[in-house]
Amino acid sequence: SLMRCLPNMTVVVPADGNQVEQVMHALCAYRGPAYMRLSRLVTGNFLPVELPFELGVAQILRDGEDVLLVSCGPILKNVLSATELLQEQGICAGVANFHTVKPFDGQALIRLARAYRLIVTVEEHSIVGGLGSAVSEILSEDEPGKGTTRLFRHGVRDCFGESGTAEELLHKHGLDPTGIAEIVCRELRRKDGAETRD
Repeated sequence: SLMRCLPNMTVVVPADGNQVEQVMHALCAYRGPAYMRLSRLVTGNFLPVELPFELGVAQILRDGEDVLLVSCGPILKNVLSATELLQEQGICAGVANFHTVKPFDGQALIRLARAYRLIVTVEEHSIVGGLGSAVSEILSEDEPGKGTTRLFRHGVRDCFGESGTAEELLHKHGLDPTGIAEIVCRELRRKDGAETRD
């Protein structure tokens, strides 16, 4: 969020080792300041190797019907695992990798938003100033009346950091596959009017 505020700064969050290599090559050819955010979460390579990469261009990892999960970085592995849990409950979730948080692929987001009734951003970061904020900024400036998509930002709520393994902290904040799936199910119920907000 701090780097996102700096003028002309490019902010990229690669998902796995292969994408780190792609980002490094892209940034070596890029003229201007850039920040690449890495994680201590160990995931191995999980993105398709043939998936094209371009700075500032979102990647569609999975098509869906009921909800779109927007994410970036290694947490995407948990997001993809969560879609399998959701599929068991009859929920078809799409997944988009917005690896470049700045400049943000707003056109892709708006196009996707008009195809889904709910978007859930998932980030291994505070929901303040990060990916969820970027998504909400774009959607708030879209032309009114062009869609009924609702947004829920899922990540670290407004709190100080704590010590623990990456897995322990992800579980605490509901960022493991089960926690992500539970949040999506809860927000879909709220969207359908079956549950009221706390």
